[in-house]
Amino acid sequence: MASRSYFVGPGLTIADLAVWERLFASRQWDAIKDSPPFYHLKRWDEFFQRDPRFVDIVTEVTVKGKRPCSHAKSKAATQDKQKGKQVGGSFDIDLEGASNGNVVTRFPPEPSGYLHIGHAKAALLNQYFARHYNGKLIIRFDDTNPSKEKDEFVDNILRDCDILGLEPDMVTYTSDSFEQILDMGTRLIKEGKMYIDDTPIDKMREERVNRVESAARTNSIETNLNLWKHMIDGDEKGLLCAARFRMDMQNDNGALRDPVAFRCNLIPHHRTGTKYKVYPTYDCACPFVDALEVRRSSHKSYASTSTTFVESKPTEHCFRHPTSWVLPMRCGHLSTEIVKHSTVGYRNSWARARCTSGTILV
Repeated sequence: MASRSYFVGPGLTIADLAVWERLFASRQWDAIKDSPPFYHLKRWDEFFQRDPRFVDIVTEVTVKGKRPCSHAKSKAATQDKQKGKQVGGSFDIDLEGASNGNVVTRFPPEPSGYLHIGHAKAALLNQYFARHYNGKLIIRFDDTNPSKEKDEFVDNILRDCDILGLEPDMVTYTSDSFEQILDMGTRLIKEGKMYIDDTPIDKMREERVNRVESAARTNSIETNLNLWKHMIDGDEKGLLCAARFRMDMQNDNGALRDPVAFRCNLIPHHRTGTKYKVYPTYDCACPFVDALEVRRSSHKSYASTSTTFVESKPTEHCFRHPTSWVLPMRCGHLSTEIVKHSTVGYRNSWARARCTSGTILV
């Protein structure tokens, strides 16, 4: 805080509110704030208390001579202890089938932007479980969309992970596995589990909403393989196509109605350049690479996401089944939900405060 007025950016954010609330409600802060190590934090605290938006809070506490938040929490904690209940949060989450030394977690940010608070939660949870079970933590960049991704974001994300205290055992990229993912696509076409659709995107979207099967769904395997080659070449015909998983067009969950698995993109990739013209979607690539990175062990996969992805999670689960003919893998799910927050009317940062996906491979 030596050269900053706020924790994040040039203005007030939820980060300032969260830290100030904890300091303001803590009697320990009063005892240590005059110590030299806390000089800049004390300056920030006093600056915060002079903010017109919080003067009433500070004045009320000064007049009453006590901190309501601290008092209320202390009283609640005492009551819980009397009832024999656990006080406060806990990481004590049971991972069925987990064993010491056999847990691998992965934090998969997309290098298309900077980390937000939801990423931080997912990253720290994954590190906790990796260390708790004496396992491994993988940071895997989901670099499957060259239209949005840059080396700048990769460097910044790694720097932020270091600030968060993450100590990954491996840093990998989905692009490391592009060749194997494309081979998987070819195999799934030959097995009739994926087809190539040249339906215009707007019509495709309308058909999925109305549960209407695409005319391309009845393509022969030979036709699909021919169109797949056009996609890989990135030619004019291939650019009109998308590879879709053959799932269930009548499913109540729209995400399971033959979702797209691969699409063409001629923009140079930040790592592979122009070598590839077709790229997998996240839900296609992620479970495959999960299996690939732990294929030498009989691990079980747990997916940890926020409720934001409640509809798309069954899609990833189903993707694991067609890909299981390529790399066998078992799948389970562990759901987490981001803590709701309030910014007392002021919010100009961290607009997407959700918990992004992290997987625990046991």
